[in-house]
Amino acid sequence: MNAARATLDVSAGRVTLYAPGLGTVGVTAAEVTWQETDGAGAAELVACLGEWAWGQQQLLRGVTVCRGTVVVTAWGAVLLAAISGSGASLTAAPLVLGGASVLADGACPLVVADGTVTALPGRSSLELDPAVAASWPHPDAVTPLGCGRPRALVEGTPVAGPTALTAVVLLRRGGGSGDAPLDPGRAAHLLACCLVPSLVHADRNHRAAAAQAIVAAVPVAEVSVADPPPAVARAVLETLAALGVAP
Repeated sequence: MNAARATLDVSAGRVTLYAPGLGTVGVTAAEVTWQETDGAGAAELVACLGEWAWGQQQLLRGVTVCRGTVVVTAWGAVLLAAISGSGASLTAAPLVLGGASVLADGACPLVVADGTVTALPGRSSLELDPAVAASWPHPDAVTPLGCGRPRALVEGTPVAGPTALTAVVLLRRGGGSGDAPLDPGRAAHLLACCLVPSLVHADRNHRAAAAQAIVAAVPVAEVSVADPPPAVARAVLETLAALGVAP
């Protein structure tokens, strides 16, 4: 998709995105509608815009959406929060191979209420670079993505339903070790940067408030993704132990 040429129309309760050469997607809280351009397949349109549309629909329903991956481990449901391209899926892959389940990858829906955070099911497959996906021990679980994206979806073990979140690990690209737990103010600021903005509602204050509520409800730490994914995954598990999250 040529993002520079895409056009966006936002009205009360509805977001419509037109992508030249692909088609149009309309999003409301009740439904997502697709209209492909002549010559473009519906599958290609969904491959390019499906995750974006689904995330916007969750926001229209009042659900908070975070970029990253939610894995369910012996420590409970853990949100690996990261801005796009920072390695949440890559970090989750060794955890999945070690027995963790995938609750959501990419757009992670969260319900924040009454001092608790509940992670909702999303896409239960990890989006990985082809080189990583090619070495996956279950090749029949690998599906190449369309839309010219050089990535592949790798199926994990899905989780049946909503799960209480027990911790958040913020992934950062720089080196060095982070604090466990993080200072609440810094944690809320960094987490707010990972939350998906709503295109319909005034959003900056909402994201800040949601991040503060999450930080108040569950422990938050920070881990660098400068090392190879298996080392980062080990650091995540060590961080969870440092947070006092019981397996």
